[in-house]
Amino acid sequence: MLQIIKIEAFKYIKNPFGIIFGFGFPIMWTLIFGFVWGKETYFNQTTGQNTLLMNILFPPLSIMAILSFSVSSVSITMCSNRIEKRNKLISLARVTKYQYILSLAFTYFLLYFFVFLICIIIAISAFNLATSALW
Repeated sequence: MLQIIKIEAFKYIKNPFGIIFGFGFPIMWTLIFGFVWGKETYFNQTTGQNTLLMNILFPPLSIMAILSFSVSSVSITMCSNRIEKRNKLISLARVTKYQYILSLAFTYFLLYFFVFLICIIIAISAFNLATSALW
């Protein structure tokens, strides 16, 4: 199972479109939203305080990265492995179907988590993202 995780991570990083869309877009959108609306505030009527707009914009950014990076990539990878006849090579490794699917999901979760850490570090350090529910 560890070999499949290494192979899939290497295969993903080797693909230039994976780097551009998987790593570049979430980081780029964090920077764009931060530079455009990061320092803006709005009056929150429930708490009676001014709140940074970046605190509202960052959760949808991370959900967009989850949906585009980890959830959809498992089925796309399974289909591309079948088209490119990699399933025969994987079947020689004596890995069950569930281990194969779990290793794909784990691989894309690790890649997403790496991008999420970069985005949250950028948002906290550059745009004063509040990390608690009490803004």
